[in-house]
Formats: sequence, C-alpha cells, structure tokens
Amino acid sequence: MADVDKNYEYVLKIDFEKNSENPERIFLSLYELIYAFRELDKTLVESFSVNIEPILVLQDIQPGSIRTILYSILKNIDDEALMNLDWKKIIGNFLVKAKHVVIRFLEDKNQISSIEPINELEKNIEKLAVETNVQIIPSYTKVSTKKLLDCIYYLSKAVHNLSENDKAILISSEGEVEINKKFYITEETIKEILKRNVHIQQSVGTLLIKKPDYLGQSMWDVQYRGRIVQAKILDSEWVYKFQHRQVNLLPGDSIRALVKEEIVLGENNEVIEEHYSILEIYSVINKSSQDQNYEQQQLF
Repeated sequence: MADVDKNYEYVLKIDFEKNSENPERIFLSLYELIYAFRELDKTLVESFSVNIEPILVLQDIQPGSIRTILYSILKNIDDEALMNLDWKKIIGNFLVKAKHVVIRFLEDKNQISSIEPINELEKNIEKLAVETNVQIIPSYTKVSTKKLLDCIYYLSKAVHNLSENDKAILISSEGEVEINKKFYITEETIKEILKRNVHIQQSVGTLLIKKPDYLGQSMWDVQYRGRIVQAKILDSEWVYKFQHRQVNLLPGDSIRALVKEEIVLGENNEVIEEHYSILEIYSVINKSSQDQNYEQQQLF
C-alpha cells in the first residue's frame, strides 16, 4: 500500500490497567471507537455538497498500550465539483481536524441536555469545511444534527466500557486528546434534545400483515402507505378473538383499521421517531380474496 499522508492518519491509543479483570473491555471499547469514528467520517463529509464516500482503513496495530493506526480513503463520484486536484489530502486533513474538534467539545462535559451546544459544534465543523476552500461552488452545508448526536453517543458508549484507570486517546498531527469517559448521553436524551414538534393523526387505512404477534406482547410488522412499520394493536377485543382462533388471519392478509400515527419531528422537519398504534380493526381481507379480486379486474 502507498504511504499515507501523516496529516490525515490518526491513532486510537488505549492505555489500560495491566493485570486487571474483564480484559474484553479493552477490545470492545476499541471496536466501538473504530465504529464511532467511521460513522463520524460519514457525517463530517456531509459538510461538502458533493458525493464523497469515506472508507476507514486499518494501517497497523502496535503492542504495549494498544495503538491502532487508521486513515480514511476518500472516493468521489463528482470530481468536477472540486476545484483542487489534491482534494483527498485536503478533505482527509479536514476529517482529522474535525475529529479533534468533536473530542475537545466533550472534554469538559458530563452530559448534554439542550440543542444549543450542539449547534455551536456544528458551526465550528462548518467553519473548518469552509476553510478548506475545496469546492468550485462554495456551497458548504451543516451536518445532520441527529447523525452528529448519534456519533457522540457511539463515542460515549465506547469509552464507557473502560475501567477507571484506562484511557482512550486520539493522536494525530493535531496533537493528543483524551476521550472523556465521564461524558455520557443516552438515546432517549438525544430524542428529547432533537424534539421540536409531535405530529399526531388518526386515519382509516388498509395494512398488509407481514408478521403477526401471536402472543400479544410485541409489535406487528405491517405494510402501511408503502412502508414496513411496527404497530401495536390496541383493539383488545379483536386481539382476544385472534389469539383464540376466532379470526382467520395469516401473513399476506390485510386488515382495514383505524390507525394512530405519532411522528416526532426535529429541526427542518427531520423525522426523529415514529409510533404506530392500531386502535380498532374493522375487517380482515384474506390474501385469497385479494388475489381473486385482482384476477376479476384483469378480465375487464
């Protein structure tokens, strides 16, 4: 493999307590850190309004304190949108700098409970992207808030595996920075931070059954408005009949029902989460009946 430019090579170093229990924590943390940085690369390249695909490459693993040397290969479909022939080096360097910006952002924090600090982090990342001056048309964009928060969650989860005397450190041409183990954020907190509006509506529709819940304790997989979603059936009388075989329904059949949709929206109406409930079931449409109706329609 060709030599890698040191400007966008980086090291994940784990200093661990020797002769300690639960050694798997080190390798679990390293695995999750690599995953977190790969997802962070994918999020960061969204700063550029061109199609760039970062591919994380393992260059070496060194003994002692575990030192994993990594870098990203960048693939681009629309070279004409980039003014500099050396764009891979420039954007690779941006990815390393932006990683340090994210890790330093977490240095003095134990948690995040509002959107304002994240918005400030986004501005700092966007400023770094603009400074690359790599695009012919300077249309740099803000990264996805949700994806950025997800990456922060992955990072916090990764170092949460480590013991009190372990350390995870990011090393590059930008210097060394320890990943803060005290910082922690949950997926529920992320949803609350992102939540801007909750859209609730009820409507009657036809749902194709993909996977029934025969025990009545989990969600049903149904096709609704062209998408596979999970829905809870709250029509207890119908569920009782179904479980006692008083209703004939198999995968591939459909139901006509009153559906409640609860859609949680974030900034720019980005969908954060969706909840579907089936409040009342009016009828079952067996697949055989649907096939028969289709065949009859074909005759005319």
